[in-house]
Amino acid sequence: MNRGLKVIFLNILVPLAVATLTVVSLFAYPAFVGLPLVIGFILWLLIAPIRRRMFLLKNGWYAGRRGRDLLYYQEVADGVLRELDVGGEMLCGKPSHIVYVPSEHGWNEKQPQWAYGRRTEIIRRMKSLLKEPDYRYEEANS
Repeated sequence: MNRGLKVIFLNILVPLAVATLTVVSLFAYPAFVGLPLVIGFILWLLIAPIRRRMFLLKNGWYAGRRGRDLLYYQEVADGVLRELDVGGEMLCGKPSHIVYVPSEHGWNEKQPQWAYGRRTEIIRRMKSLLKEPDYRYEEANS
């Protein structure tokens, strides 16, 4: 799936499906159950992106998970938002994710030029947000 389709899927279709299910639950349950579900969903939709944006503006960087297996790192430099992806895999149990960290050589080949030679710094930052025991970091074979 190319990046444009992923963006459409994650930013439009998934929230639309969740919103539809939430509204349906409003009618499927009594008001004292359905209404808090709808209000909670709306608050979740509003607060999560605001928290991410505030962290990014305050610290100049952010790390998170997109979808099932993809992890990402973002930073702001010279007023431009830079982003790189790091491979991973979702697991059952603990840890819930494995992060595949490329070797130093593989990192410099695969990542954008602005990240060249910054593997240790970027992975350290990612580890500070995506912490063990939920995430395990392993050296990739490339």
